[in-house]
Amino acid sequence: MQINDDDDDDEIQSAHWKQRQITVYTVRISHRNDVISSIIVSDSRKHEKRAVTAYTASALETIKQHFPTVRNVAFWTDGPTSQLKNKFIFILTAKLANVYELKISWNYFATSHGKGPNDALGGNAKRIAHQKVLSRQMVTHDALSFANAVNSAKSKISALSFKWISYGNTRNKQHPLCNGHEW
Repeated sequence: MQINDDDDDDEIQSAHWKQRQITVYTVRISHRNDVISSIIVSDSRKHEKRAVTAYTASALETIKQHFPTVRNVAFWTDGPTSQLKNKFIFILTAKLANVYELKISWNYFATSHGKGPNDALGGNAKRIAHQKVLSRQMVTHDALSFANAVNSAKSKISALSFKWISYGNTRNKQHPLCNGHEW
């Protein structure tokens, strides 16, 4: 599984258009010949360990739903140290392994490795939403309206699934994993 917290462009666009920002968390799951491309969007702008927990748990739920026989999951990410490259990930990996009954490994691409499929996934979703807004077909003012704008162009990206996680649901997904003295 490859994940990416793809919100770099949002900060620039937000400053220019003075719109609320959202989090776009891209997930690409490969299992044998099957690929699931998914984007998790949320109004929560927190990019710390608890948000990573919620989005990663959601991605694991997708794996359990689509591939119930899977027992090993390898995460691949670039990720900044503040979000995905820190000691917290080691604790999270162990907790996720217990909760989802999986063997989990967390791997990192080299720093400045270039752009990959997840970057294209997030970029395409942003481009589609931007086109919908420019053509006055949609108004995007939050994560849910962003997801709706991209979903309305489903024929262009038929293999893409969207998950919208409200701020409250982000906190709910954190709860079982974020308790204990390590946090």
